[in-house]
Amino acid sequence: MKYLQYFTEGWGLGFSLGVTCLATCGMIYLPYLISTKKHLISSFVVILKLSLGRFIGYLIFGAAAGYFGGYIPHDTRGIITDVIYVILGTFLIISAFRKEKDREKKCFTSRMHNFTNSAIVLGLLSGVNFCPPFMLALSRAFDIGGTISGMALFTGFFFGTIIYIIPLGFTGLASKVNILRTIARIASVLVGLWFIIYGISGFILYTQTPKTVEEIPENIEVVSFFEYERIYIISSPSPISEILSNVIKEYTEGITVSISPQKSNIVLEKSGVIINPDNKYGEKFQEALRKKLLGKKCLVILMPDLHHYLNEPQGKENIEKECKKVAQFLNTYYFKVDKNKGYLWQYSEDEYKKPDTLNQELE
Repeated sequence: MKYLQYFTEGWGLGFSLGVTCLATCGMIYLPYLISTKKHLISSFVVILKLSLGRFIGYLIFGAAAGYFGGYIPHDTRGIITDVIYVILGTFLIISAFRKEKDREKKCFTSRMHNFTNSAIVLGLLSGVNFCPPFMLALSRAFDIGGTISGMALFTGFFFGTIIYIIPLGFTGLASKVNILRTIARIASVLVGLWFIIYGISGFILYTQTPKTVEEIPENIEVVSFFEYERIYIISSPSPISEILSNVIKEYTEGITVSISPQKSNIVLEKSGVIINPDNKYGEKFQEALRKKLLGKKCLVILMPDLHHYLNEPQGKENIEKECKKVAQFLNTYYFKVDKNKGYLWQYSEDEYKKPDTLNQELE
């Protein structure tokens, strides 16, 4: 069911940003479509091949983004973008000079012709284009995590954007006009040069930018909350604990265990723990509970008190929203956990703070 949700989310993202996709990919596809003479049917065949290439690229990156999550640094994504831009620009320039008679030659020129004449290859390269819509989909795939989830999101994104790409098939009719084919080839060269220059300049900028690498002490390990094999939810039985448990299970592939505060002794060392505050227990008890869990070297997440929502008309919906905010935050950031003292992070409804600024030590 959640995969259908991600598919729908991807479709909505692609459909809403389709005009931006058309502006980005259109300047790549139009010169390619018009530069050689085509009939209407053959133009739509080319569009289908371009779309197939885009779809393959989306599946690959959707799966990779879902699998690796936030492991791919922003700088690395920039390098990937620059390399793809250079390859894409080279592809466009070579394709602008291809000739039909090159098909008959049994040499390198013929093989290069077949490569640059491949609409699927062009679709694949343009599909892995880090334009704003693609980056939004990629970021969302990083957030949700999971290979199949990422593929579902990008499949929906593909079908949402293809609505804007298919009408480009009609532009193939313009390829019958010689002067337009010449203009299209010139445009293809110019666009290709722009991509090459943009990619090279981005790579140069990256190499010349000073890199600061933070040294992490030996007693600190950087972890994602949902990497833990066991996640404990410590809370008295209530609608809040039930909703929180259901939300957490959507994000983790490990085991989720809900226990009452009195049974906190069963928590294993180096586990992920979420504490839902309970007014039935005094502050001394709750402080002792946190100390005990930190003594087990756990990553402890302290939820805000959500009991006031129970008295509101849409209380359960608001509780679910707050729980999802916490889960999304935990799925986005990494935590620096002391191997000997654990780590406590307190969530605030009013203010989001990066985990590395919230390390609290209880004396």
